[in-house]
Amino acid sequence: MITRKFFEYHFDNLKMAPWNQQCFSVIFKSSVKALSGMIADNNCGFSIGVRNARRNETDARIINKYNYFFEKDSCPVLEASAVFAEEDTPYIIGFPLHLIGDGDAVHEFAVIYDGVWFNLFCDGILYDRDSPHGGALTSQTPPVALNGITAVISGSVDGIQKIEKWEQIDIPLHCYTPAGFNTWAGDVTVCSFNGKFHIFYLYDRHHHGSRKGRGAHVFCHLSSSDLINWTDHGEVVGIDKPYLTIGTGNAFVLNDKLHLAFGFHTVRSKPAEQCAGYLLRENFKKNNRVDAIHFDDLGNCFPGGASYSVSSNGIDFSYSNKIIHYMENPNITVMPDGSLRLCEHSIWKGENLDRWELVKDDFPPKNQNSFSLHTTECPCFFTIDGQEFLLIGFTGCYRVESDGSLTDLTSENLDPYDGMAVPMVTEYNGRTLICAWMNSLDWGSFLMLRELILLDNGGLGSRWVTETLPRGEFLQLETGKVFEIPEKQIDTKLEIRCSNRIKIKFSGNGEDCWLVVDREEQYAAWQSTADEKIEFYHEIAARRRDAESFRNLKDESIHIRGENYARKVKLPTEDFAIKIIIHNDPKFHGAAVDVEIAGRYTFATYRRNLKTIRSLLCC
Repeated sequence: MITRKFFEYHFDNLKMAPWNQQCFSVIFKSSVKALSGMIADNNCGFSIGVRNARRNETDARIINKYNYFFEKDSCPVLEASAVFAEEDTPYIIGFPLHLIGDGDAVHEFAVIYDGVWFNLFCDGILYDRDSPHGGALTSQTPPVALNGITAVISGSVDGIQKIEKWEQIDIPLHCYTPAGFNTWAGDVTVCSFNGKFHIFYLYDRHHHGSRKGRGAHVFCHLSSSDLINWTDHGEVVGIDKPYLTIGTGNAFVLNDKLHLAFGFHTVRSKPAEQCAGYLLRENFKKNNRVDAIHFDDLGNCFPGGASYSVSSNGIDFSYSNKIIHYMENPNITVMPDGSLRLCEHSIWKGENLDRWELVKDDFPPKNQNSFSLHTTECPCFFTIDGQEFLLIGFTGCYRVESDGSLTDLTSENLDPYDGMAVPMVTEYNGRTLICAWMNSLDWGSFLMLRELILLDNGGLGSRWVTETLPRGEFLQLETGKVFEIPEKQIDTKLEIRCSNRIKIKFSGNGEDCWLVVDREEQYAAWQSTADEKIEFYHEIAARRRDAESFRNLKDESIHIRGENYARKVKLPTEDFAIKIIIHNDPKFHGAAVDVEIAGRYTFATYRRNLKTIRSLLCC
């Protein structure tokens, strides 16, 4: 069960004012049947209208991914388009009208720009938004309503009421995405505080395509005291300027308060020399340390770099209004002696959050200097059974030795990457939990939560967190028999015993895929055909030193893609269980499959060319 917060907007008391490039409101009422063609236009870059979206429109970074259709190959989509300052091409927000039905019922639509967010509402609920970089329309000309539509047009947003609401939905955390048709979870951080497990995730629309690829992300917050029932508290770190975007950090407890560190990635919108991070770098060169700077002391600089928010109760957060470092993806650890360690592309030590001294530069290794070709973004230190480890972004995994040196586990196939992207780890009630998003649809998708375990070969394995799984028993698969999945069933849980080698074929609406597990060869893989053989990631990384970074391995079958890839697995000599969860969600525009092998390894895939899975066959 998930209880989540949302807002309902009312426009009855909207203040009327002349058309304004800095903020405006356009409100009209209509049935879906009556909507067609152009609804409002100013002939200078601003318009509202209905168009027929085609099924083959799949560039999620530019348009919405419309997964709902009236007809076989297309669907009507309500869109608002506007050209803002400093941009040549329009920002387009929209949603498939199928989401609200196709009848004669009259709906209230609203296009609102408040200086930061370009919003599209229906019946008081937000359906889509973007945050234009320029901050103002390029044209002063007000739009004119067309095609018989009567619209309220104002150059103001004053008087709009925002009312907090809560809803309960009977769904598990497994494969969770926030409410909405194009809303996703991106980078996460996790923490245990006051008996609850906390997940903070970057709220994403358009798969990092908002603000023309700059992100415009904010942090949202999930919490639970039993891992079964969750509360999605909504936004806890937002943005109030059209150049701000929130980047990954981490959560930690300091002085009995929950802290959430994050980065302002302002350099995506403003020149680096105009951002606070540049100022702190220059100060470091002079003083050989980094001192925090309050927003009030930034002068003409824009906030940019590491910051944090803090909460006493784990729910209500307040901003520090400080830039504490020039790092943009800070990871802060409270050490046993009470000091603080800050890491991204170097190691820093602080007695508090306001002053940092450099301990080790160029740490950890990155790109070609690392075996797994990882960057230094989004590091995560954690401990299992007294042994410290370090995960980094999409591919990096190290054991931290007692002298501080690093042993690369990726080169030995001992890392836990199972399709997850940018994982973060914390201890909760005696278990080591790892959370991430599935690297599949594009940047940002659905949440993954696992329990990390230390294997007898020194590697890191993982198993499902059973409290977060869909309800119901696991149904038994039988070798040689086809298992049919009922139409429109979203979650299907299956299990089969394996003695040595097994192949499972997944079929449905699209291209088949195969799960292959071979105990003798220590091989597990997601494949497009039954008999292909996929290289392990350590083999690919060793062969492709020319790539410089994992991001350049675009033609390889690797876990970063979340589709076809192989893992080296050490399985028990006796029969073992393979458990499968199939998630057929129309929002995903493809099927997600999550597997647990022998309670030691998790193994997920997203099949962009298999829209829904309808049957399985074990060979």
